[in-house]
Amino acid sequence: MPIIFVVWSIVSLYDKTTFSLIMWSLFYGIGITLGYYMMRRLNISINKKTHLVHMPGSVIPLIISCSFFLVKYCLGVSYALNPTLKFNVIIAGFDGVLSGIFSGISTGRFLKILHKYYTTLFHKKF
Repeated sequence: MPIIFVVWSIVSLYDKTTFSLIMWSLFYGIGITLGYYMMRRLNISINKKTHLVHMPGSVIPLIISCSFFLVKYCLGVSYALNPTLKFNVIIAGFDGVLSGIFSGISTGRFLKILHKYYTTLFHKKF
């Protein structure tokens, strides 16, 4: 899912201002950090024989996904109704910030699971 969010974010920001891509990059990094540290409190276990990841259920991924789709839908409708908004620095920057945060949180959560997976199976600290 993080790949979908990243690709969708970048493609949707491509025809807007450069400022939106800069804001996306900055807040993508912040989102990765937030997502990674959000996962610290979850009890993630890895079965060494089957290589399966076990973690408790959470509504957080659902909230992140629904929020991302809602924001992208609302912005898409706004751009369709008023195409000049694509070049409005404030609106395009807002699009970049929200897209970066949501994509980053999703990526950070994935990276934390991946980190736990490799440190458990291969006993290496990164």
